[in-house]
Amino acid sequence: MPVIPTDQMQPDPAEVSDPTLDLIDRGLKNRPEILETNIDLLNREISRKAARNALLPSLSLVGFYGGTGLAGLGNPVFTGRCA
Repeated sequence: MPVIPTDQMQPDPAEVSDPTLDLIDRGLKNRPEILETNIDLLNREISRKAARNALLPSLSLVGFYGGTGLAGLGNPVFTGRCA
């Protein structure tokens, strides 16, 4: 037996008034995989910059100064013997 509808569906006026492009934009903004992909792209960009910076040359400067105290008068308190 064929099904014969007895009433007609009435679309919501708020949904009909939205242009198609606005509906597509709203749908794309609400997709979680798109947000995850954007975060992944940002992380990859940060990793790329870190790898590029690691390839740059570096310069380290280390210095040491040690005075031996061989000049001048000796300490009159110190006799040179261990107690």
